[in-house]
Amino acid sequence: MKKFSNEIRFFQWWKSLVTLLVLLSTGSSAFAQQTAPAHTKPGATPSLQTVAALSKLYELRFWTGKSYSLKDDANKQAIVAFQKLAGLPRTGKLNDVTIARIQEAKAPVAHILLPERHLEVDLNHQVLFVVDSNDNVEHILPVSTGNGKQFDFPGKGPEYARTPRGKFKVFYKISGWRKSPLGMMFNPMYFQGGFAMHGASNVPPTPASHGCIRIPMFAMEDMFQSTPVGTPVIVFGENPSQ
Repeated sequence: MKKFSNEIRFFQWWKSLVTLLVLLSTGSSAFAQQTAPAHTKPGATPSLQTVAALSKLYELRFWTGKSYSLKDDANKQAIVAFQKLAGLPRTGKLNDVTIARIQEAKAPVAHILLPERHLEVDLNHQVLFVVDSNDNVEHILPVSTGNGKQFDFPGKGPEYARTPRGKFKVFYKISGWRKSPLGMMFNPMYFQGGFAMHGASNVPPTPASHGCIRIPMFAMEDMFQSTPVGTPVIVFGENPSQ
């Protein structure tokens, strides 16, 4: 979690600077170039609106990237996660409506209060919340869960792609890639039978899995390291009906 504490200090500094720039900016691209993060590629300086929006998303605890580039998958997915919760079209793009809603947004709160760090999965909005022992939301990620459709499970027959709902705990973890009967999973963390939270290269903005909880690859290594066996997992909401 050292990475996150360093990022928090960095983005707090940036938030103050962005506020000043928004107030003083004359619209000069040259001025923006001088104040862009050092790791932003030349010629790809983000607008002040983009910097302000992504900084606000980070402040709201959405899992953003290491730059202000809208080509960064983490930034796109952070925007998608916000759009999911705000009831906006899940485009991953910063249009005027999304920017306005971001700037007026309040920090999301935990669904359930527990005296220990836990994970919450909202099936209706397709997001995952990492919640600390003081009930503060640490991180918000987009996920893709069971699509509710019938499929043929190898060796078992017809099944419905539904994500288990209720209160569970991570009971087993496997580091790296694992080939399951239904596909490849990265760093799976099992919480109920063969159902796991795992990294996936494809995490669409809608339910698409056979029942597992797909997590974007950019976050899965940190999620795996910071989620020990025994971590509570709360899954609430509704699976799609066929």
